[in-house]
Amino acid sequence: MGRPNVGKSSLVNGILNDERTIVSDVAGTTRDAVDIPYSRDGRDYTLIDTAGLRRRQQMDTSVEVFSAMRTERSIRRADICLMVIDASTGVVAQDRRITRTILDANKPCIILLNKFDLYHPEARFHDRVEQFQEEMGDALFYLDYAPKVAVSAKEREFLGMIFKAVERVRRSAETPVPTGVLNRLLREAIERNPPPMKGGKRLKLLYATQKREDRTLTIPVPEYVLFVNHAELLTRTYQR
Repeated sequence: MGRPNVGKSSLVNGILNDERTIVSDVAGTTRDAVDIPYSRDGRDYTLIDTAGLRRRQQMDTSVEVFSAMRTERSIRRADICLMVIDASTGVVAQDRRITRTILDANKPCIILLNKFDLYHPEARFHDRVEQFQEEMGDALFYLDYAPKVAVSAKEREFLGMIFKAVERVRRSAETPVPTGVLNRLLREAIERNPPPMKGGKRLKLLYATQKREDRTLTIPVPEYVLFVNHAELLTRTYQR
């Protein structure tokens, strides 16, 4: 996922080692979401190359609006969303809008900084990686849990790191959170942000537990059951 011309199709071509998708310097070359089967290290994947998402007000044609709708639909059906950031511009407002779309869809996310060959090329590699991690952490602080990977689609560098991050996310999603740990984390969160009160009643968390995962999903989405005294006080805003 990402803005137009951040290198999404170039990344797919680099992974496949093939010019499978159209690449151009003109933003918006990819108009439709393309499903591409791919196998690596004994695992089968489906790569979804999507159209770039611009602000609705900046879309020039009905074709572009339709492409954006297809991209948003692709986010909902993806197991993991790879958010591509252009290293030459850094994180901009539209990047944040797209990441919030991913968040609203409750999808795991990996941050990819593409064009890393252009990112402070005069600095030492270790310093570049450290600075990239810090900048992404500050700009996308609400995705602090998401793995961050620096790559260069043009030079086809570090592309294998993407799949290491994918497998890390998959293993994490499959690992249940012990009930004791979950309840301790929730108590700490409630202490930092006390629950709302309405009509003289205050929400009280009794305990929480993780639901049994859906084995039909490739990447299980963790779900939790909260037991509270007044469920009507548990607003969506407070849940977030």
